[in-house]
Amino acid sequence: MLPTTHYLYFGIALFALGLGGAALRRSLIAVLLSVQLMFMAAAVLLCAYVPVHGAAQGRVAALLIVLVGFVEVTIAAAVVVRAIRSGEPESSPVAWLEDWAEDWAARSEGEGS
Repeated sequence: MLPTTHYLYFGIALFALGLGGAALRRSLIAVLLSVQLMFMAAAVLLCAYVPVHGAAQGRVAALLIVLVGFVEVTIAAAVVVRAIRSGEPESSPVAWLEDWAEDWAARSEGEGS
């Protein structure tokens, strides 16, 4: 079995790669994939420290992180499919998401008054 420090270095490198990708990319999909890398780095680190501390809470937390990541990927896929089905070649997933957020904010303001 590898020492815990190897997992620590791998998790830090994975997190740095995801952070760099999220900061430098303009595409919504690339940013979401970079955030997914950061989630996986956190899951690796939580699972790496389970044998050190002898508790299973780290694995449960890692499972929850992975589930949140799957939900994130599902939402990203839905945004892309919606943008493709809109039929407008100049529409991008980011523009569609911004329009949806503006519509949602307008509806919530209308319901509040």
